[in-house]
Amino acid sequence: MNARCSCPEAVWMNLVFSACGPDVSSEWQIEGRRLVPLMPRLVPQTAFTLTANNAANIQAEKNAALPPPTATGNKEREFGG
Repeated sequence: MNARCSCPEAVWMNLVFSACGPDVSSEWQIEGRRLVPLMPRLVPQTAFTLTANNAANIQAEKNAALPPPTATGNKEREFGG
């Protein structure tokens, strides 16, 4: 795997600076730059994605049926004041 693909540009430039010192030529700096940005990664799909989504949807429905948090707490009653 290419090192430039596995680490961000800033890390690559720090590595070059550490390896070669402050007098790094412009060729090394140009080498570390990407001409085309990397493609964003897709959301991972696993065998449990469907089950997890269903469970999240069921819990979201249950949470929507509950009263809001501001209506469930009463500090005066809790602390006897």
